[in-house]
Amino acid sequence: MINAHLEEDLALKRLITVPKDQKPSFNWRGVIPESARMQERIRVVCPHGEELFDLSEVVDTVGRALTNVLLSREEKELFTEANQR
Repeated sequence: MINAHLEEDLALKRLITVPKDQKPSFNWRGVIPESARMQERIRVVCPHGEELFDLSEVVDTVGRALTNVLLSREEKELFTEANQR
């Protein structure tokens, strides 16, 4: 018998290779107000140059990761109020 954590880990590894267009997509960026997205005091150095820190990019990345984890656990409720918080 395979350990439940190992099964979940293997499912997550398989799931992250699935193309984005074949998985549920949610508006994680919309979770934060527009006024809180751009942080003018923080600058980020990117390969294409320097730009303002955009909190919505972080929220989107975390939201997509959470979606992958929940899908690997075979959860059906993904974009819930609790998960958005």
